[in-house]
Amino acid sequence: MVQFGKSWEAEGLALAEPRWERLVPGVERFRLPGNEPVRRIITGRKANRVGGLYSWKNAGHVVHESVGEERVARVLEVHQSVTEYFGQPETLRVTPDGEVEYFEYTPDFLVLMGHAEIRVEYKRLCDIRPEKPAPGDERGLRRYRKAALMRHRLRLVRDAYTRCGLTWDLWTDVDVAGMADPDVVDEILANSGRPITAENLERLLSTLRNRPEQTATMAECEAALENTDFARGDILSRITERLIAIDLFEPIGPDTPVKLTRVRP
Repeated sequence: MVQFGKSWEAEGLALAEPRWERLVPGVERFRLPGNEPVRRIITGRKANRVGGLYSWKNAGHVVHESVGEERVARVLEVHQSVTEYFGQPETLRVTPDGEVEYFEYTPDFLVLMGHAEIRVEYKRLCDIRPEKPAPGDERGLRRYRKAALMRHRLRLVRDAYTRCGLTWDLWTDVDVAGMADPDVVDEILANSGRPITAENLERLLSTLRNRPEQTATMAECEAALENTDFARGDILSRITERLIAIDLFEPIGPDTPVKLTRVRP
């Protein structure tokens, strides 16, 4: 019988005494109001870079436990389909069929896309699918075995969420790289939070409304704004407000298409 212990990762310190709700046989859940993080990650794990990304989309910080998770949060912040997202949103207590001991699992993110909710686990592909070690490579063999155990546990997690009727997905660094260009994401976030006057906002929206497919170039949008020190930054800041959208894969320049989404925060 596989012994999982009480936690399959170093879970850190709980924020409050957990109150577990039973979802289905063998699966219980602990969560806090407003999808607040269920762990004190800042005072917990020290091996990775932990912190909180300020989200203009959420109007609050989103916690992360590694550089990779921070990159996921940055992509979610600018992705047009994402309405809200939360870090460390809940903990499951899962007792596998035929087992006595349970293990605890906390997804990295809860991602809201309209009415859809997705629990997301982030892993580096090399950590879950390492190359098979050469004979005599003890360190490689330990890593290989650890990855096999991780995959087994993640399959149990997927099964638990499926039985609860909830959507869970595993994202690797390769998946995240396919969602947006990091340089484009960073440029957008560097300008997030810039204020815009009511007059300039209306000029921007009018410019887009009056173009075919409600799309204009970045240069046309910049020309519509008045009395601002950095028109492009004013425009890019509206992306996290989900008023406009741009291609997240192409470098941002004068010819970048800017599309009106008409989605109000």
